[in-house]
Amino acid sequence: MKAQDLMTRAVVTAQPGTAAKDAARLLVEHGFTTLPVVDGGDRLVGVVAEADLLRNRVLPDPRTFVHGQPPEPLAPASTTVAEVMTTDVVAVDPRMHVAELSKLMLDKHLRTVPVVRDGVLVGVVSRRDLLRMIAREDDVIATDVRRQLAVAAGRIPWRISVTRGVVTLAGEGADDVERHVATVVAGAVAGVVGVEMADHASTA
Repeated sequence: MKAQDLMTRAVVTAQPGTAAKDAARLLVEHGFTTLPVVDGGDRLVGVVAEADLLRNRVLPDPRTFVHGQPPEPLAPASTTVAEVMTTDVVAVDPRMHVAELSKLMLDKHLRTVPVVRDGVLVGVVSRRDLLRMIAREDDVIATDVRRQLAVAAGRIPWRISVTRGVVTLAGEGADDVERHVATVVAGAVAGVVGVEMADHASTA
C-alpha cells in the first residue's frame, strides 16, 4: 500500500497572501493542526501550523500589571501566512510505501504530511489516516485478501483467516514461489500487520 492509497485528495490549503486570521479560522473550522501553503499553481511552498499563528497574538494578562510597570510591547502580530509559515517542509511522493511513511511520521513527530508530485500538492496523509487503515475489521481485511489472491494466485484455493490484522494463509499444493507471491499480495492489503503461512510465519 502506498501514500496515494491513503491520502486525502480534497485538501484545504492556504496561500502565502492569506490573512493569518483567516488561516486560523480554517484550522479551527476543520479541526486541523497544520495547513499546506500553495502558490497559484498548487505548488507546495510551505506549511503553517497552530503555533505559527498563535505567536504574538495573545496579550499578557493585564491584571499582572495593575501595580507594576507597563508590559513590554509585543512584536507586531503577523498579518499574512507568508510571514509565519515554515518553508522547510517534509513532503512525500505518492508512491512511498505506507511502512516508510509511518516510520517517517513517527520519527519526525509529524501529524500530517503533504503528498506532492513534481512539486504540486496532490494530497495529505494524517496520523488518523494511518489509524483508520489499521483499525479495519478483520472480516473486511479477509474479503480484500481473498479478492486479491483470486486475481494474483488463482490456481491455489487459499484458505484465509484474519485475527487482529494478522492473516493466516493455507494453500494446499502451493510451491515456494506461490507461497511467496501470496504473502506479498496479502501483505499489501490495507490493515494487514502480518502474514503467516499455516505451517510457518512470515512478516508482511
